[in-house]
Amino acid sequence: MRAYAEVIIARRWLVLALSLLIAILLGLQLRNLTVIVDADELLPRDHPFVEVTERVQSLFGNRYTVVIGITPHSGDVYTPETLGKVIAATDALAATPGVTPGNLQSLAAPRAKHIGGDAEGLIVQRLLETVPASRAEALTIRDRLAENPHYENVLVSADARTASIYVEFQKDPKGFGEIARKVEAVVAPLRSDTVSVAVAGQPIFLGKLETYSKRMAWLLPIAILFIGLIHLEAFRTIQGLILPLVTAILALIWSLGIMTLAGVHLDPFNNVTPTLATSQTFDLIFMDRQLGNGGCGLAATQQIRAAAVSAPIIGLSADGTASQITAAASAGMTGLIVKPIDLRHGLAAALDKARFPPASPKQAGA
Repeated sequence: MRAYAEVIIARRWLVLALSLLIAILLGLQLRNLTVIVDADELLPRDHPFVEVTERVQSLFGNRYTVVIGITPHSGDVYTPETLGKVIAATDALAATPGVTPGNLQSLAAPRAKHIGGDAEGLIVQRLLETVPASRAEALTIRDRLAENPHYENVLVSADARTASIYVEFQKDPKGFGEIARKVEAVVAPLRSDTVSVAVAGQPIFLGKLETYSKRMAWLLPIAILFIGLIHLEAFRTIQGLILPLVTAILALIWSLGIMTLAGVHLDPFNNVTPTLATSQTFDLIFMDRQLGNGGCGLAATQQIRAAAVSAPIIGLSADGTASQITAAASAGMTGLIVKPIDLRHGLAAALDKARFPPASPKQAGA
């Protein structure tokens, strides 16, 4: 470790240049960073329960199902206006990329059949194919539903106030937010002063989760700002404000850049990575004994030790008298370097020379 530290210090400008170059290259990858919530990546794929679930879903579908409810503000759904919106939404969804046509169900879906009969035999026709011309014609749809009880409380609510549309989407490589946008593009034109449209389902929930996860893009700078203000309050110098943040921001760029290169996208579970990258632990702390204000470095050291920070704290002082050394040791400093600092034999040698000798049992009990 000593040899490593001495090499880094001896070639510090080269190390800084390489670090900056790597940070720039990794930073350029951040434009490809995405926020996608994929439940498949969160489950153990080789678990028997997961395997069975995926097998069932592959056979029967209905995994990523969206439910759309169309509700008039007054009356029931059996009006030309409301049924016309059901037809419009069904047709628009059928033409939407990513929709599984066989798992699209509504009053107007081709799969929704009215099965009746007359003297000549069975009559099979679609429940709703064209927009009714009148209220009376719309009520015939209610009668058809009554003759087919398997649609009861499925396509129309029990109180006849809401018509439902069920549609399955295939997984979108752009995430569930893309599915939510496709659904919104369909339902937005249907909303009016007389009709409300609501959407629900796992894709909508996960799409919202992706949207909220993207807030990290502006929450992170706020977190960095507050961290900087805390540094400024603690160190009272511009150097104390900037240097820790430079380290944190470099760690942030490197971590997110490597994630992007590895094909890992952000989700609600790993989007705390940027915040964690800005939090730091220190292997060594240099503390100016004066800090621009007589004795302030000693008080700062005492506060650091009170916070249970065990990292070595090396004091910097222009005065190396015995009283100064005693005051530094009492405050919790590990050692004291008297300025100007002699680095001719390397930083490690200077630190070794600066360290206080271990306290004897008698001193420790004093």
